[in-house]
Amino acid sequence: AECRCHRHGESAVVRAVTMTLTLRYLYRGEHRRDARLATIARRGDRADAKAVLAALRADASLDLDRFGAFAYDAAREGWVAVADYDDARAGSSFAPEGDELRVELVDSLRREPEDASADTEAGYFGIGIVRGKTAGNDGVLWRSAAQLGAAFTCTIGARHGKVDDRTDATSAWRNVPAFAYADFGAFAASAPRGAALVGVEMGGEPLDGFAHPERCVYLLGAEDEGLSAAARRACRH
Repeated sequence: AECRCHRHGESAVVRAVTMTLTLRYLYRGEHRRDARLATIARRGDRADAKAVLAALRADASLDLDRFGAFAYDAAREGWVAVADYDDARAGSSFAPEGDELRVELVDSLRREPEDASADTEAGYFGIGIVRGKTAGNDGVLWRSAAQLGAAFTCTIGARHGKVDDRTDATSAWRNVPAFAYADFGAFAASAPRGAALVGVEMGGEPLDGFAHPERCVYLLGAEDEGLSAAARRACRH
């Protein structure tokens, strides 16, 4: 914003300093357009860490005990854990990108160490399609998931109506539950805790040589667009 003042026949432009900035926060894997927005106070050209935490805690739908918050610090050109600045480092702040600070929410449960004596049958896996375009393919996935021993299947942001049951020739619905999520954010908030996300795309590591995690969800991309860059970032493998 700017204003003009006149003094002794001269005009001068005075630029007003914006005292707030936009906090854009989303689950890792969500598209930028699906992010939630909040307005927070700024301190000079920085975003105050406590103001960021306060805004996130004000959103009752967020489980901050489960999801860690990471802010993108433009000066460091990297992601910084917001919780690291809570209480212990009063006055800490982040460098926003212009008038906006990005924050991503990530499942905070760490991978558990391998236990050689553990039951080899322990664990589970699920299979999901992100932004599937064809209802029939979801029905085929359901059937295949049951045949492969999956614990569940899901659709994320499906671009069609209900699943075409005619392609589920084995009545997989009797053995394997199927969940539908409106978008990636809804999936991320409800996904099994600590389960690694594994992106399945053409040109990746062959599945027969892949070391499958004990707990994971395999994500397949849409028939016409594959997995988005945002969804791939959310995948551990």
